[in-house]
Amino acid sequence: MKYIINFDDFSEDNNRLDLLEKLKSEMPNFKATLFTVVGRCSDKFIERVKQYDWLDMCPHGWRHTTIYGDVNDWVLHPTIECKDWTAKDVYEYVGAISRFNLTPVFKSPGWLLSEEAYKKFYELGYWIADLPNNEQKWYKKDKMYIYDSPFKVATHIQNIGTYAETKFGNKGGLEKRFDYLLSLKGNDFIFIKEYLGI
Repeated sequence: MKYIINFDDFSEDNNRLDLLEKLKSEMPNFKATLFTVVGRCSDKFIERVKQYDWLDMCPHGWRHTTIYGDVNDWVLHPTIECKDWTAKDVYEYVGAISRFNLTPVFKSPGWLLSEEAYKKFYELGYWIADLPNNEQKWYKKDKMYIYDSPFKVATHIQNIGTYAETKFGNKGGLEKRFDYLLSLKGNDFIFIKEYLGI
């Protein structure tokens, strides 16, 4: 089987590279896509992570802002950063992050993205990673990465609280799911970009 593993909320101050490296040492063919909060990373950090050929970075908002501003307890506070983005906001965001040359697959924090933003990302050549229940907002279906298979494993870099596990069915984060991920040893792993043929 080929598994597509991704971790959300990856940033310089929330990276768990120690556990990612441990997974890699246990499973030499391990690969993962990191949805990266770009505004919480220095240029130097992004360049360092890009040296790992088994990790692939995709954009995941700018600061992962909640209704309470920049707080680290993202799960308990609604994430609204991209909810009302205009075409201009998307254009400026893509322009600001272009220097990093990240894989052009965008996942909005909290799965909240305006219909206008879906369309602008599409026009700028981006794919969108999304849940099937957001289909009514999609501009076109041909550039979507949909979480519709048990082989598409999405979790967080950080552990998240019981509230999110109960309300959203999320199984925690990298540390809580470490043993499960190790149980996939013997399978193949691919990046989201490989699955999409980017």
